[in-house]
Amino acid sequence: MSETENLDANAGKSDLNMSSQARETLASASGWAKAMGIIGIVFSALGIIAGIVLLFASPLIGIIYLIIYAIFIYVWSLLVGQANSISSGVLDMDKFAVNYKKFWQISVIILIVMFVLGIIAALVGQSMFSSIGSGMNF
Repeated sequence: MSETENLDANAGKSDLNMSSQARETLASASGWAKAMGIIGIVFSALGIIAGIVLLFASPLIGIIYLIIYAIFIYVWSLLVGQANSISSGVLDMDKFAVNYKKFWQISVIILIVMFVLGIIAALVGQSMFSSIGSGMNF
């Protein structure tokens, strides 16, 4: 029995009204979501290794790296969990919905924090360059 047939067989077990095309699309998209999650986890693990190396050069930056990439590993694992809730042949909408919500909540929070930190970095950089430039006489 294919994944789509399993999804069709279990469709009546919930109040969710989902077409067979939607179930097929979710089943085929789950592989891509899982691949993206695994790639994200691998690159985040490389970031953690870089953070460990940075602990020796600059402990504060190393700790920041470790925290950031630990959060990224959690986010990517949510995407893998989301994909697993579909690709197992049985559509577990409860598990899918929980992982989906957490994934996007944390992603938006990370985006907002990065945006704010970018603005702060731009303002600090601008003030540093303007103070350097004001001391130059030509």
